[in-house]
Amino acid sequence: MRNQIQRDDEDNLGETEGRSKELGAAKAQSDANDRAIATDAANRAAAAKKAHEESEFNRKFNQFDGLVHEDNGSSWNKGDGLQVGGVNNYLKTVHKRNKNHRKNSSGDTENFQEQKAREDELANIEAAKKAAAAKAVWDKRHNQFDGLVHEDDGKTYEQDGKEVKGVNKFV
Repeated sequence: MRNQIQRDDEDNLGETEGRSKELGAAKAQSDANDRAIATDAANRAAAAKKAHEESEFNRKFNQFDGLVHEDNGSSWNKGDGLQVGGVNNYLKTVHKRNKNHRKNSSGDTENFQEQKAREDELANIEAAKKAAAAKAVWDKRHNQFDGLVHEDDGKTYEQDGKEVKGVNKFV
């Protein structure tokens, strides 16, 4: 009987070793499958990221001037990667830097705009008054028949401002 038990134990040991080898092989295969799935997912994510970056570059790249125009308005050269400056970019930068100076000083932008409109209107009225006064003086002094300007002190000028001299001026 002892031999029988010993043989049964050896058979059980052989089965256990066989099962553990099968489990080890299955675990190794499972790990290999997991690595393959992770690698495949990483490759797909990298391809999707590359496709997204390529589409963004194509959207921003202007083939006519060779520049890449960002959404914030800045531009850079595709060839050397340097940011492109210029008069228009300088003006945008200056105004962006000082864009709130009026708002902070006056308190309300709408009131500032209304005040500026009133000042402009008053300046236009004042300029119109000055122009009307100058026209009245011109009409008084300008002689339409000889085309000369006659001052109150008796001097005569051409329309370009040169003084007219003649024989009657020496008497």
